[in-house]
Amino acid sequence: MIDRFEEIREAAHRLGIRDPRLKKDILCIGPCPGLWKTYYAACLRSETVRKVEKLAISEYVGRNTPQGITQKHLGENFESWVREANESYNRFLQSANVSDLSNVPGLLGEYYSDMASLHLKDSPQAERLKTLLQTEGISVPKGILLYALNPDGVFTKGARGAIFESKLSRPDHAEFLYEIATYAIALEKAITKPVDCAIVLYTDFPDGKHLETKIYPIDDTHVDDVSRNVERFVLLVQTSEIDRKESSGLFQKLKQKVGLAPEAWKDYLVRPQGLPEANKRMHCAECRFRTVCYQDGGEPGGPAPATQGSS
Repeated sequence: MIDRFEEIREAAHRLGIRDPRLKKDILCIGPCPGLWKTYYAACLRSETVRKVEKLAISEYVGRNTPQGITQKHLGENFESWVREANESYNRFLQSANVSDLSNVPGLLGEYYSDMASLHLKDSPQAERLKTLLQTEGISVPKGILLYALNPDGVFTKGARGAIFESKLSRPDHAEFLYEIATYAIALEKAITKPVDCAIVLYTDFPDGKHLETKIYPIDDTHVDDVSRNVERFVLLVQTSEIDRKESSGLFQKLKQKVGLAPEAWKDYLVRPQGLPEANKRMHCAECRFRTVCYQDGGEPGGPAPATQGSS
């Protein structure tokens, strides 16, 4: 995979693209019969294509919420509450003083207090300290061309590393598995330890009355899928270069000389023409880019809307 990133860096230099880094989303895309999803993951922010849904709630997991809060903002709030709770739990792990958790309100306070009681009962302090959670993200290792890697936390003190994520609902979709595999690839390179699972704390959205934990294994098939997504991006660069051949003569070179070269990949990539053949659209209905993709492809009606969580 590192070789592919180097190939991307060299292509960026050859094409005059100033910033060769990729969005993490490019590595995490789910099924697509062509390069359309790769293109939109590179060029659009997910927020611009997701439906804005206001929620009729006044509290969630025992915490007050603003009237008319959107699902996106509720998810951001939940991540912030969990981050604060994890910081308090880290203090408990170092002090063995359960009162360090007294400022964690609602269901999260109950959840972390119960976990602390089990830790005190079953684990000596040396073992407890191995569960300290690093919450400041992962430094992007040399050779991996990504802007940032920001899981909610990483465990690095034990014999093996692990990813921590908090979600409103259980993330049982392919793109999440590719996301945690991307984190694992980077974390293994940074800490030189195997990273083979993600621990996910999630709620019973939209009710907000219960918390659950699930462990997601990260296996070689997920890493292979991430590698294939990098290869898809390389192919998209190649097809975009071919599509731009007609306009890459003297005028294009002059634009680069006066500083008008593309700043980033989103300024250079060309959308693949058309749309998938009718018999290859089985994943389109669940794709988060389906509306804009079908509009750009000339079929604004597109496939039937997804009935479950989009990927």
